Amino acid sequence: MSTTQQLYELLKTHTRDTETLALFLEFSGDAEAARKERLAHLQELTEHGAYGNALGYAGEFNLLSMAERAEIARKLAEKELADKRPWEALRLARQYNLPEITQQAALQRSEDILSHPGCDVGPALEIARQERASDEDYRQRAVRHAYSHYIQTGNFSSLENLVSEFRSYFTELEIELAERLQKADQERLEKLNQLAAAQRGK
Repeated sequence: MSTTQQLYELLKTHTRDTETLALFLEFSGDAEAARKERLAHLQELTEHGAYGNALGYAGEFNLLSMAERAEIARKLAEKELADKRPWEALRLARQYNLPEITQQAALQRSEDILSHPGCDVGPALEIARQERASDEDYRQRAVRHAYSHYIQTGNFSSLENLVSEFRSYFTELEIELAERLQKADQERLEKLNQLAAAQRGK
């Protein structure tokens, strides 16, 4: 048994911490043994369902191929869906190119936003542009929901951008209302800036 192996065995009598053991092995010139140590820890994480930790750990030490990481991401995304966290499932599915989960998560996330007034409508519009771009009924509902939300929250610049992008979904009166609100808001801001400048000049 080499001196390094003897030291490694001695170290294990004091700790089973993966990173301490891997650090010692790397410093001793045995990168492959350090990798095996970390892979064993990664396997423990996945076996215990700690998929988020496993993904982060695999990425930090470059332990798995992209396909292997995508498989862990799929399990984590499925868990997020089961836990009613479709926004996290959608983020993972987009990042790791998981089409089936992307569609399921996008459906849950978008309908969740539309059924809860006050939620940020940005993600619902993004889904209307991407995963549900061919769903005309959803696109119309999402756009009209955002129109009302932007008026209620006073976000008139976003309102104008919305109408510009999805003009065909609005009546002429709705378009004119959006334009007037944006111009009124712009005029209000200009007056506030002029007032602030005048006060600084005193």
